[in-house]
Amino acid sequence: MNYGTIKCKTLQQIRIKIAELNGLNVDNKVCSFADDCITGTCPMCENELQRLEEAINQKIEKGEKVFVEDIFEICK
Repeated sequence: MNYGTIKCKTLQQIRIKIAELNGLNVDNKVCSFADDCITGTCPMCENELQRLEEAINQKIEKGEKVFVEDIFEICK
């Protein structure tokens, strides 16, 4: 597994944890990017990030709190 793939999986775990902490349903899918994931991101993962950002922004616009505490526990 190359560094980019490891980075991709870590970032996906962080997105999932943020969504869970905030009660957001962002429909996370298993990344199936076939090429080397050199940058640690691909179009599908970028789309997933965009959906999470939109859901968080909607929550903020409603005046609700957004939680990101303890997300780095999964990176250990």
